[in-house]
Amino acid sequence: MVKKWGRIVLMVCAGLLVLSTSLQAAPRHLVHIWAETKASADAALRLEVLAWQAIEKLHGSVPAQFMPVEESDLSGFHSSLQAARELIREDAQLRRGPELLGHASLAYVEARNQLVHLTNADLADLHATLSLAAMRTEQIALVDKYLHAFRNFGGRDMALPADHAELQRSLAEVDARRLYNPAVPLTLSSEPTGARVVVDGVEAGETPLNLSVGVGSHSVVVSLMGHWKKGVLVDAGDSGSSRNISLRAHLGKTRFENALKSVPSDIRKGRAGSAHAGVGDLAVLTGADAVMALVVRSIPAKRGEIARYRLRGFIRAASGMMTEIDEDIPQDATILGVFDGLALAMNPPLEDASASPPPVPGDATPSPAP
Repeated sequence: MVKKWGRIVLMVCAGLLVLSTSLQAAPRHLVHIWAETKASADAALRLEVLAWQAIEKLHGSVPAQFMPVEESDLSGFHSSLQAARELIREDAQLRRGPELLGHASLAYVEARNQLVHLTNADLADLHATLSLAAMRTEQIALVDKYLHAFRNFGGRDMALPADHAELQRSLAEVDARRLYNPAVPLTLSSEPTGARVVVDGVEAGETPLNLSVGVGSHSVVVSLMGHWKKGVLVDAGDSGSSRNISLRAHLGKTRFENALKSVPSDIRKGRAGSAHAGVGDLAVLTGADAVMALVVRSIPAKRGEIARYRLRGFIRAASGMMTEIDEDIPQDATILGVFDGLALAMNPPLEDASASPPPVPGDATPSPAP
């Protein structure tokens, strides 16, 4: 269903009401403004910035991107970790260390498979349990490794049985060594390159990347447009470490890239139906609540006239409603109001169908007789 551009201007009046009453989480919006010709390339970049400024002002939105994440299944992790905790409480004679290590190791395997869905608190809890299991099986080298990781993931106080003062002493020794050698180099790369990297829950930059981290295991989550998000545990030794991470392309990547190419072409050629389908693909593949897809042509000023932009395209609102855009706008300060209207059209206020229409000025319809 297509609504005409004229209604968008009327929606601006309701903008403040939307801002003051909306308590929903920030929506995810997708914005693409393509240049109709090479001469309009700078204009497309400028207008995309204006579009985002308006969207952030009105909706507090975050950009939607095609970064697919596999569904989480943390049941195996939590059940194995819970079994380990129960065994710690039950094993007062300290005779079931291998069994404890088995449960903790299963939780560790599940953690590696579901790393992108785990929090630092989950990982700190896991490594506290692993360190205790390693202590009860007399694997002292592993105790130190797991205690370093416990600290890297923000672990503070360990809820341990009273008989394991020895593990507390080991933790104190690890803390002393970390003061002496607080950071080691970590080099991260990816295939393809340019992937976003989050280390221990903190944004670190894009690959290739050189970082300084604490000794021990670290959670590294890597994401790139059109590829499955991937999480790995990286061990940083006393002299540091390096890791190359390969990302797997999502099957929808080709569909997404085709939509990015076909939508501007369909808009230029007036193929509304195909453009609608392409915009719908962009929304589905990125999980966007709303999409703005426009083509711009910069029109030079003529004698006595101001330069203008020709905007054509579509807005897919959060409701699924398609709004067709076909407008010449002046290259002056009024463009800010235009983009406020476009941004508002992405999440328009709900209309009250039961409300009576406002009176039309000059309406000569006689009133009914008393």
